[in-house]
Amino acid sequence: MTFASRLEEFDRDIALIGDDGAVLSYADLAARADAFAVEHLASPGTGKRLVLLQMRNDIVSVVRYLGALRAGYAVLLTGDDFTGKGERLIERYRPDICISASGSIAQMAGAEPVHPDLALCLSTSGSTGTTKLVRLSAEAIDANAQSIADYLDLQPGERAITTLPLHYSYGLSVLHSHLTCGAAVIVTERSLTDPDFWALFQREGATGLAGVPHSFELLDTLGFADMELPSLRTVMQAGGRLSPDAVRRYGAWALGSGRRMFVMYGQTEAAPRMAYLPPERLLEHADCIGVPVPGGTFALLGEDGRTLVGDGVTGELVYRGPNVMMGYAFDRGDLAKGREVEALATGDLAERRGDLYRIVGRKSRFCKPFGLRIGLDDVEAALARKGVTAVVAGNDDVIAVACQGKMDGEAIGQELAREFELPAALFDVAVMSALPRLSSGKTDYHRVLQAALARRQARIPVVEGESIAGTFGALLNRPEVAASDSFVTLEGDSLSYVAVASALEQRLGYLPEGWENLTVAQIDALAPRTAATRQGLKPYDSEMLLRGLAITGVVANHASVDTAWHVAGGADVLMLLVGFNLARFNFGRLIGGQSFDVLLSVIRRIILPYCLILWAYALFYKGISVSSFLLVSNFEGRFQSFLTPYWFMEALFQCMIVLALLFRLTAVRQAAASDPYIFGLWFLGATVALKAAAFAIFHHDRLQNMTPDAVLPLIACGWLIFFARTPGRKVLALVVALGFTALHVAVPAMGGWDYASVGQYRLIWLLAAIIALLYVPRISLPPLLAKGVSAVAAASFTIYLVHVLPVHVMKFQLHVDDAPLIVAVAMAAGMAVHAIRPRRLIGRMAERINMRKAAMATID
Repeated sequence: MTFASRLEEFDRDIALIGDDGAVLSYADLAARADAFAVEHLASPGTGKRLVLLQMRNDIVSVVRYLGALRAGYAVLLTGDDFTGKGERLIERYRPDICISASGSIAQMAGAEPVHPDLALCLSTSGSTGTTKLVRLSAEAIDANAQSIADYLDLQPGERAITTLPLHYSYGLSVLHSHLTCGAAVIVTERSLTDPDFWALFQREGATGLAGVPHSFELLDTLGFADMELPSLRTVMQAGGRLSPDAVRRYGAWALGSGRRMFVMYGQTEAAPRMAYLPPERLLEHADCIGVPVPGGTFALLGEDGRTLVGDGVTGELVYRGPNVMMGYAFDRGDLAKGREVEALATGDLAERRGDLYRIVGRKSRFCKPFGLRIGLDDVEAALARKGVTAVVAGNDDVIAVACQGKMDGEAIGQELAREFELPAALFDVAVMSALPRLSSGKTDYHRVLQAALARRQARIPVVEGESIAGTFGALLNRPEVAASDSFVTLEGDSLSYVAVASALEQRLGYLPEGWENLTVAQIDALAPRTAATRQGLKPYDSEMLLRGLAITGVVANHASVDTAWHVAGGADVLMLLVGFNLARFNFGRLIGGQSFDVLLSVIRRIILPYCLILWAYALFYKGISVSSFLLVSNFEGRFQSFLTPYWFMEALFQCMIVLALLFRLTAVRQAAASDPYIFGLWFLGATVALKAAAFAIFHHDRLQNMTPDAVLPLIACGWLIFFARTPGRKVLALVVALGFTALHVAVPAMGGWDYASVGQYRLIWLLAAIIALLYVPRISLPPLLAKGVSAVAAASFTIYLVHVLPVHVMKFQLHVDDAPLIVAVAMAAGMAVHAIRPRRLIGRMAERINMRKAAMATID
């Protein structure tokens, strides 16, 4: 039994408090958890099932989590939506049930059994970039929760407030330990820097505050020690080493104000707490992790891994206790395994002083950027597998890589960022003729790290107080952007991606790998590159290059006055990118049952601006048909008219309606979530069959390949390309895409449309785009050219909307026969219109930021 099964023992005591003031008693919490399990998790089959739960710091998420535990399920917690790492968790562990933060529930196909003792799966702090999980039993969870409650002396009247994500083992342990003793938890997504957090803290009388080292840095900037917080009783720190000076300072503050400060040590593998430093010993032993938690014991092993060492002798810290994990998991099959670990080798080197323990180093050389434990030896091994001779040092701020030989240091940093899913700016790569050595012949890791730190200090600092949040808010049209928000969580799409990426590159001098999943706080922490490091060729996103070239091709095609500029095919590439970015940015919402939200986003950001343009044109040009306003005129075959270029908008809208309805089907969502690449193959096959059948049955020569049945395969092809991650899958995707491309070009010709002059261009466009997206995700360009391409790509949608008018006027009213001139004027007009709106929005956002800064200043 776990604490979750004993909630009723505390009956009407308060269990949860929401930041909106909602209150849930233990009895109500138990009832709601059970109701959720019965309604949504009940299974007709037998055996334990695996539930993947996207966890937020809110009452609803806690209810779902406890409902799954009380029903006897194994729970896999994630903070991600079902893209990126969340997507890989689904691929690797094939959960039986997936529950998104919005409440969408997908029942998945059956998979291998789950061990009866397994209750919880959490990502390890050292598994960044992988899907490695810690397997925890119900016994381990309950034992550690009871242990923490004991040494913290938690009572039913305690009220902790969430400052850490609940999918993170430390944050989750705060919930567990309080609910096991009848205390309450105030759940909020607000950050420490949000004035409303402290208003909530005081209103609800929070007694406990937990933080990681970075949290205490933020508290320092807020003047925490001088805040009036009469209800605060206990401050807890874990999640990394807090400097002894900071420990003493906060310990003295706690002692002087009648509070308690606990410094704690642990790992997710121990559910997660292993040691604590009693408050009364804090000032004298600020560099120690303390004593084992109740029920646990430590041992120090010598270099042979077997011999116990005594006081004052360094050894590897090994922990034993009922809270030790069952073992690790790397795929679904591992979830069927029982206990594999009895003693937890922490990898930390420590020494004992009486009954206290002190960490003196890391056996396997770890660092903890962003609180994520990264093995430096793992980084060296990854480079060795790539044939790179290198040594790696690091701390929590930088991973220093020294490579020997002639190679591209920036490319190595980008590759490591992709593999370990960390910002590329975290890696400092130096290329040397010989690796630094000590006189003993051993690697001089200290010299490697110090050189990297010196280079980092020489870079241009970020202007104090200047956050990327303003840019995000302006370009994504968001009135509020939190430090924990990212481009993906703010529901950015392919159009805003280009604009935000361009702004980021201008700010930093480079585009961080995987930036769309970095939080605002993480981006703010990145250091810009100096002017010297910005010289020469630099990596550039191929998708943006394709977008810029495609929109230029579209304008050139419409501006053509002879066949020399008739290069049709740019619109096909843009439609291919629709599918690519649909998978890239909206996969989680689609499989989470939010397909109508995706459709509404397309309507708001694309269709409504088009309709405004259409109404504006109607004021000057008579005879615009009703079908044009209804977005169905592409079915009439009314081409060679003023509105012909806008067939793309209608076809896109119609395709998105089809996709929104398709992903409302549970079977479709389950198939996509199970393996999005295999789903992509079926998706492409089905749409190609639809296209062929439609051309065989209906008269298409007058529709000229501009209806949804004709372009849906392009979207499906883009989806497939995005999910082709392994070499084998990329090869298969390339073969399938080439076959589709041939059919896409050939079928309209079979329908009677003359492709002699333009079919060849469509073929070239699509082949180039497919190969680039599969095999050349980044391409090096001169900075000036990259800047120009970024500007065009960022304005691509506005250019599409605006270019029709100048092209029509110059070609058919002024009878200009200079195609390059028409293209230049049309492109310039689109970019000029694009430049107006963002500037106004940024100005308004700057005002909001200044108002928020003023509000923050009142806290100090």
